[in-house]
Amino acid sequence: MFSAYMQELDAYKDGLKNGKYWDTLETNHHWFHNKINDRLYQEGCGISQNEEAAHEIRDEIQGYFESFDPIKGS
Repeated sequence: MFSAYMQELDAYKDGLKNGKYWDTLETNHHWFHNKINDRLYQEGCGISQNEEAAHEIRDEIQGYFESFDPIKGS
């Protein structure tokens, strides 16, 4: 996340130097955070991707514990 933040901040600073942006980062904070989230998603670390990975881990843990359930048998 830090890397994505720094890359987008550098791009924003370059845009300011080139006259691309006129507002402050405070007024553009939603746009800036969306850019960071987009970059994280492209790198495989988006919010939905992390949620999906967490669900997969939960399913594997559940399956592991169910393998010891004596009622279900082997």
